[in-house]
Amino acid sequence: MRTPDSLAIVTCLVAALWALPAVAQTITDLGALGGRGSSASGINASGQVVGAYLGPSGQTAFLYSNGVMTGIGSLGCSGAEVFASASGINESGQVVGSESGTIPIGCGGPFLYFGGITTNLNSLLPANSGWVLGAASAINDSGQIVGVGVVAGGANHAFLYSGGSITDLGTLPGDAQSGAAAINDSGEVVGSSSSADGSVNHAFLYSGGIMTDLGTLGGCCSSATGINASGQVVGSSTTASGDTHAFLYSGGIMTDLGTLGESTPGYSIWANGINASGQIVGGFSSADGSVNHAFLYSGGVMTDLNSLLPANSAWVALVLASAINDSGQIVGNGTTTLGCSPPYWSCPVTHGFLLDTEGPTITSLSPSSTAAGGATFTLTVNGTYLFSGATVNWNGIPLATAFVGTSQLTATVPASLIATPGTATVSVTTIRGTSLGATFTMKNVPPTIASISPSSAMAGGPAFPLRVTGTNFFSSATVKWNGTPLPTLYVSANTLEAAVPASLITTPGTASVIVTTILGTSVA
Repeated sequence: MRTPDSLAIVTCLVAALWALPAVAQTITDLGALGGRGSSASGINASGQVVGAYLGPSGQTAFLYSNGVMTGIGSLGCSGAEVFASASGINESGQVVGSESGTIPIGCGGPFLYFGGITTNLNSLLPANSGWVLGAASAINDSGQIVGVGVVAGGANHAFLYSGGSITDLGTLPGDAQSGAAAINDSGEVVGSSSSADGSVNHAFLYSGGIMTDLGTLGGCCSSATGINASGQVVGSSTTASGDTHAFLYSGGIMTDLGTLGESTPGYSIWANGINASGQIVGGFSSADGSVNHAFLYSGGVMTDLNSLLPANSAWVALVLASAINDSGQIVGNGTTTLGCSPPYWSCPVTHGFLLDTEGPTITSLSPSSTAAGGATFTLTVNGTYLFSGATVNWNGIPLATAFVGTSQLTATVPASLIATPGTATVSVTTIRGTSLGATFTMKNVPPTIASISPSSAMAGGPAFPLRVTGTNFFSSATVKWNGTPLPTLYVSANTLEAAVPASLITTPGTASVIVTTILGTSVA
């Protein structure tokens, strides 16, 4: 039973088939058109968002575009329980979703919304197709639509609708039902195939007319929910211990994405979407259900999206991330105190969000300077919104970069980049752009001599090695004897060894020893 304060979002039919657990940063509250709540489920490259809001007459699909939420997608259903939700949108602004109602009898089905017109997909099927479509999950930029419907005989099967024709994607061997969740622009489809009673299900990838079982993370079941342009697939799977973990399937291998630090058995983590850069979003639920948080997985690190919220935000918690576009914009739902209006509903309320991760910034470098001609060193870059996968650049050249946290990166600066005096511009690049540059200085620091050993020799004696200790020595440094260059061996930045021939010490007296580098000459 749905209470007035709850929000139920239709994402598919057949519950047994889809058994998933129920910078500067700019976060936008999508609102609810005066209703009791909302949730966002899809976003396109232009930042248009779709989902559902709960209003006085039931649940209605919405399109959020240019800062405005608009109710869309009605198939004319009415009655006590009207239930509609938009699940996907392509770059052209075509929206797919589903609607159901009790009046007239059998009202509803999957819909396509475009240009202000809502079309029931069942009305587009060829005559005598044998299909009754139930839900549309996703649409790609070619207008191909996937979802789940009932075929002749009453079984639920995944479908692909394209150009007026419908394809039954079938099931994995031995299974009785299936459902499609996502499709990429190459027409590759992912979803889940299950046994007749829905007790066992496996994620599948449908490509080139072949449905492939993606396996599990060691447990009984898995389900695929997203696929990117490269064919990388995400979803969730049970593990050998019975927990539910998010996975990434790439290159024929299913990888466990790990956890947000939860160690209590019974927790659940699931992935919902993946973009072209391999960034993944989803949700986490603690074992007792008391904590539900959205996550971003990027560069091998899983981050709680709540840690990216601006200070003094009205958001109580970002509960679930549903989708991410190639610009790194994330949509989902969370709880907020903004828009609470008791006594009509309780506070906080559930609203859809759009999290826009703006470009990174650099606040400081450590060190911010070094002696020109020095050795390779580690540069620490402090800043804001430095996500996993970020790259530190040196005059535009990407450096080997390690992610420390959202406010710190480290990078290896090779000696070849600091060989001469001057300045360099350090910047950080993430999926959301490149920061303003910070200046690093290579100082012109001449060498110094602290001591020489030996400091004397017998006039007329044999050749001998001279050890020179000091600072700012480089591999190209040269020891000179009364201005004459000696064969010099670089030992370290503080030590050189030179060969003094017998011809230079034939008569009593003194000699001036200096060291020269590209940065100057030492005091003798």
